[in-house]
Amino acid sequence: FVVPIISLYLLWHRKDILPASAPSSYFMGGLCFLVAALIRGAAIVLQYPLMEGASLIPCLAGVAFMVGGWPYLRWSWPSIVFLAFAIPLPGALATRMAGPLQRIATTGSTYTLQTLGISAASSGNVILLSNGQVGIAEACNGLRMLIAFLAIAFAITVLLRIPIWERAFLMASGVVVAITCNIIRISATGVVYDRISPELADRVFHDFAGFIMMPI
Repeated sequence: FVVPIISLYLLWHRKDILPASAPSSYFMGGLCFLVAALIRGAAIVLQYPLMEGASLIPCLAGVAFMVGGWPYLRWSWPSIVFLAFAIPLPGALATRMAGPLQRIATTGSTYTLQTLGISAASSGNVILLSNGQVGIAEACNGLRMLIAFLAIAFAITVLLRIPIWERAFLMASGVVVAITCNIIRISATGVVYDRISPELADRVFHDFAGFIMMPI
């Protein structure tokens, strides 16, 4: 829900490159509107609601062209692209990404718990502990955290005036940070489960650890 707010802030942040006036590009604007209409029409015909949200991107690009042509698109494109982070991933893509992320989370958390001196072994997407087990459900694969960190990394690349290679490095680091934080969250839950109380880990700490991952 904060994506549109951040998008507006990115617009304001780049106001110094906004020209006082620029010629409109009605042809490109109309072309973008046509693409948006086709995407929205396909979403209705195919009954695929996520595509309706995606149609907003070319539509806003069309508005930029209509108002001030290429100079206005050059000013607004980061904010327009950033809105894509408000659109959920297609189910098929999310499912394909969920499996590998679950496995990475399970393996990484098991290794971390072993390093901390806790008896742990992985079986599928389950971490076996001495007094129970911690299941890495699909909701715990870290995909939502990954999207959130990619959004943060993209916003930072827009706000900081740095070379392209550093921008690419920041975007790539969003993936590493998200996976690492998810492993920390699961490992911390495993420590609470093994050393303190399984009930505390299930009812309280599991969700609490998820909340504190963003500031970490």
